Amino acid sequence: MFIGFRLVLSAISILLCLVLFKKIKKIKVGHERIEEIASYIHDGAMAFMRRQYRIIIYFALIVGGLLAMTEFIPALEGAEGVGWKSAIAFVVGALFSGLAGMGRHATRHQSQSRTTSAANTSGMRSP
Repeated sequence: MFIGFRLVLSAISILLCLVLFKKIKKIKVGHERIEEIASYIHDGAMAFMRRQYRIIIYFALIVGGLLAMTEFIPALEGAEGVGWKSAIAFVVGALFSGLAGMGRHATRHQSQSRTTSAANTSGMRSP
């Protein structure tokens, strides 16, 4: 019951993120130079993320493997948080954390260029 509730809330939050991302993408930047600079920033950040994730994936797999192997240590038999189930949960959690990070970076760069364009066009409004 409680796991189903978590899954429903997770699905709702993912849908909300997709809706907001599509709303951001619909906003036109309007300045060619801002779009050019934003694409350079985005490309650099994504290259950094890919390089970082290539290293982190090995770390996650090693830690997951160690968690799985702890099941064979007699002193830890029956302990919570060790064993193959914990290893799978750790690796899946690391995977979704990485996907969320990539999505966050993509959204951030899209919104920053649009904010810059709006500030350039409209400036600050007085109350």
